[in-house]
Amino acid sequence: MRYLFAVVCSPVAILLCDRAAQAALNTVMWILTFGLLHVGFVWVGLIPVLHAFFVVQRFESDQRLERMVQALQRAPISRE
Repeated sequence: MRYLFAVVCSPVAILLCDRAAQAALNTVMWILTFGLLHVGFVWVGLIPVLHAFFVVQRFESDQRLERMVQALQRAPISRE
């Protein structure tokens, strides 16, 4: 779901990842992008979307790592 928001409205996807400062940066990128789209730089519109994809991917990776660490902490230690 976050990836869908990353395409439609990337600052919202970043806010869902609890990254307020990066969401503010992405909002600035969106504003600059809309200014440059009128000039003809269509490819610039991908920059905030790609930034959101990287933030969402990093968030999910961090969550997965946290789950693995918690599982390892709960696992009994076998000494043979």
